Amino acid sequence: MHGGEEGTDVDDGERCAVDVSLAPASVPDGGPGSAPVRAAAEALMDRCVDVGYELPSLYLEQGERLRCIAQRGYWHVYDGLPPGAGVLGSTYQSGRLQVVQDTATHAHYIPAIPQVAAEICAPLTFRGRTIGVLNVESRSPFTERDVENVRRMAETFSERLEELGGPPLESSAQRLARLIYELACVEDARRLTEMALEGAMHLTGLSGAALLRDDDDGRRALLSYVIRGPLGGLVDDAGPAVAAQLADYVAEATSSYACGVGDGEGFEAVHALRDRGVASLVVLALLTKGRRSGVVVLLGDRPAPELAALIPLLEMLAATLASMLDAAGTSAALVRSQRELAHQAMHDPLTGLANRGRLLSVLREELAAPRESGAPIALFVDLDGFKAVNDQHGHRIGDELLVAVADRLRTAARDTDLVARIGGDEFVVLCPHLATMEEAETVAARILQRLSAPFSVLGTRTDISGCIGIASGAGVTNAEDLIAAADRAMYQAKRTGTATWAVAST
Repeated sequence: MHGGEEGTDVDDGERCAVDVSLAPASVPDGGPGSAPVRAAAEALMDRCVDVGYELPSLYLEQGERLRCIAQRGYWHVYDGLPPGAGVLGSTYQSGRLQVVQDTATHAHYIPAIPQVAAEICAPLTFRGRTIGVLNVESRSPFTERDVENVRRMAETFSERLEELGGPPLESSAQRLARLIYELACVEDARRLTEMALEGAMHLTGLSGAALLRDDDDGRRALLSYVIRGPLGGLVDDAGPAVAAQLADYVAEATSSYACGVGDGEGFEAVHALRDRGVASLVVLALLTKGRRSGVVVLLGDRPAPELAALIPLLEMLAATLASMLDAAGTSAALVRSQRELAHQAMHDPLTGLANRGRLLSVLREELAAPRESGAPIALFVDLDGFKAVNDQHGHRIGDELLVAVADRLRTAARDTDLVARIGGDEFVVLCPHLATMEEAETVAARILQRLSAPFSVLGTRTDISGCIGIASGAGVTNAEDLIAAADRAMYQAKRTGTATWAVAST
């Protein structure tokens, strides 16, 4: 925040010290709860206006965010502010009174209306902890007397909070809304499910939760996909028949529950869980696009008569979770599809090696990379005898032979090398720019040695060999030129025989 904490030097103005006490008679009694606290906040807002502060607001924490309880002079307000956000959030976070005498120059000031010149924000406390703020804005600078007035009003309201038992707790609907907001920020399906189950347990006070996924035909629930809480594993312990019967409870309905009030009767699943200490139970259908994809099971070890009132909120949570899991699955499938397409675009479909496009892309990067010594080196490998195998045994044997050759090239190359197939029986092994010619010739010798061993493909023995052309990228700027140089060196090797290599002249 800009300006000061308490003690900021400002000039005295026309406002004078005021009695900021909140008479208990003006606030309804009734102990902890929303109505008495809100009534006290409204009384404080009226007092602020009476003494000349036209833009007051009071925020209290709910779910680790500041919520506006009362205000005057604003047509709209900011709500749900996290710790550290703006003047209000930083006061809430630090617990220190703050004064901004020039909002135009304050980096973190959040404007709500135009022409606000100054702001005072004082912390509100309960049992020694900051739980909210009293905020006053003005179209003119504040005086020291104003700062003192706001401080006293904040202290008086904090005292009233102590009398009322503290700020109002979040309602069940508010907790659900906050949970759904938090779920919307999660992409991982498992973490999404864990958070939803933990939120359902917190909402109901039950001590176990499990998500059961339906099988592909949607008729039976499989064993638990995600388990939370000490009782969550009881569904697995009871076995698949119990899980399937629990799912049947919501085959047509959106939910089924047992509050644990009275003895009553039930099917085998209920008896099996009650025998294991379950006193209350909720089953919620996970429905996506009219189809059930699974169920959520909540379990408690005590009767929970309040469940009946919470069921609509739990159904909303289940529907939200089902939609988010469906979206997460769709998103994951799209990512996988995109990755597969990207892989296919850069790899040979038969051997899985890099294709010509990927080879040239990597080679261009290597040629353009700054280096003090060394240069990329290309080994152009052409098979000898492959056409005869293809003609004699057919394309199926030929294709399997190429796959086997690719595997041997991978093992002969170094971990840092790139192996690519660029034609029918033509391959390139690219050694990175730190390679030396001696290293490249070692790789070439190892390739020829691996190719010399007989191949057994689909029960057919074949013998092939190869020739290799080696070309250095020193002084080369074009990737195609380097591949062409290695290709010419390969033909030079073929003229001298088989199972040999030649180095391109510089």
